[in-house]
Amino acid sequence: MATNNSSDIIGVGRIHFISSQKSQIRYMAVDQKYRRNGVGKEILYLLEKHSIKNSRHEIILNARENAVIFYSNLGYEKLGEIDVGIQIKHFAMRKRIEHYPFKSE
Repeated sequence: MATNNSSDIIGVGRIHFISSQKSQIRYMAVDQKYRRNGVGKEILYLLEKHSIKNSRHEIILNARENAVIFYSNLGYEKLGEIDVGIQIKHFAMRKRIEHYPFKSE
């Protein structure tokens, strides 16, 4: 979870361990006012770091269509469109990580 100087929540993300080698990022969101300021990137960095620390070297996620570029720029591969049961298009994405991610990635 990310907060601003007033302790308001401005971003969130969760990671689930779905197997002994794989994690899934879920419920990732950043308040629209705080996008493009590194908040999402920092949350993702911390989730990836937690995954590696727990020996999960593959991360998957289901990204909304408007977030695919964000994840692609941070090394995630788009696998294809998926049906998540709602009208908003989602795409399965994946990233293999062998070491702690660098904040510059």
